[in-house]
Amino acid sequence: MQILILAVLITIGSFEKGKEIFVKKCSACHTIGEGKRVGPDLMGITEIRNIEWLKKFINKPSDFFGKDKIADSLLKEYAIKMPDQNLEEEEILSIIEYLNTASKGEMKVEEKKEVKISPEEIPFDKEKYERGEMLFKGEIIFKNKGLPCISCHSIKNLFTFGGGKLGPDLSLSFKNYGEEGLKLALKDIPFPTMVPVYKNKPLLEEEIDAITYFLSKLETKNKEKNPFTFAIILAFLIFLIPLFIFRNRSKGVRKNLLKGGK
Repeated sequence: MQILILAVLITIGSFEKGKEIFVKKCSACHTIGEGKRVGPDLMGITEIRNIEWLKKFINKPSDFFGKDKIADSLLKEYAIKMPDQNLEEEEILSIIEYLNTASKGEMKVEEKKEVKISPEEIPFDKEKYERGEMLFKGEIIFKNKGLPCISCHSIKNLFTFGGGKLGPDLSLSFKNYGEEGLKLALKDIPFPTMVPVYKNKPLLEEEIDAITYFLSKLETKNKEKNPFTFAIILAFLIFLIPLFIFRNRSKGVRKNLLKGGK
């Protein structure tokens, strides 16, 4: 029955359209056969999930959380709710067709291949890091006048500024999304709350590149700060040692004074 339903659905959807929507709205969080990202790897998803469930979940996952075991299990594992996509039925069917076809290995190899780079492999470029930070903070205005990231997002352990609370903390965004996923998310803006903000004010490639680089180096910069933190703690302990060693000395003098110096 599942196969029959799928066969009917995919005759309505369009592979190319599904691919376009997936790249624009899904690929920042999901891969097909390239491993977990912010959300699960969707390889073979049309075989392990009921198609009707899949249709409804892709369209409006908020209807499932707290009511559906699968949705709650995904939320527990990934700790982030998939946003509602508000897609037309034909668009959803196209995505399902794309997921089904891609999972069968019918895509070209070069389309599936993604080169993953760890932050440590990227050489540090001070100028690029600072430009990314200034764009993030709004000290440099985006060319198309979009809101700076700090309006809605914060970064933990970055002492010089706080940040907005509307969006999530982005301290681990590079680790979660990877370079490719992060650039896609900044380019195509798949998150519903961000769409109206940047719809007519897209970021330039150079701006996306600088912000991605800045976010990729946050962990490295935090590690650089750790030695100073350690030094401060060490100095404090050294200060406490003589106080501990001579803690009874003042008591002894005081005791003699109370006894009249005897």
